[in-house]
Amino acid sequence: MTTSRFTVLALAAVLASGCATWSTDVRSPGEKRVPSIFGRSLKTGRTPTDPAKVALVEGDVKDKPYDAIADISIAVRNTTFYPVPTHEMLAQRLREEAAKLGADAVVNVHYDDKKLAGGRLTPPGASGRAVVYK
Repeated sequence: MTTSRFTVLALAAVLASGCATWSTDVRSPGEKRVPSIFGRSLKTGRTPTDPAKVALVEGDVKDKPYDAIADISIAVRNTTFYPVPTHEMLAQRLREEAAKLGADAVVNVHYDDKKLAGGRLTPPGASGRAVVYK
């Protein structure tokens, strides 16, 4: 009995180490970002959109007026067996979160690569502002 329990626990530990922990922080525009492993969510009351139709723009949009509905930050803490997320993976998560809010686009998109800052290794991530066009 003890051996089988140990085997099950060891297998669970190995499987868990192969996963990545995604953290998403969705907040009102301009609200301060709060580091958290759990993140926050925001309800806009808008109908969700198709993630494939959410545009990602690395700068601001000057030719279309819009209303900002949320700021989105995504971070991932990868583990030994999980690959470091690519910009494409982070972009897809941004699209999915913005689509849940009913956004048309995410502007001012910024990608953070894993780096050493203040003696700590910061996780890779992405951030931007979800908007709806007027």
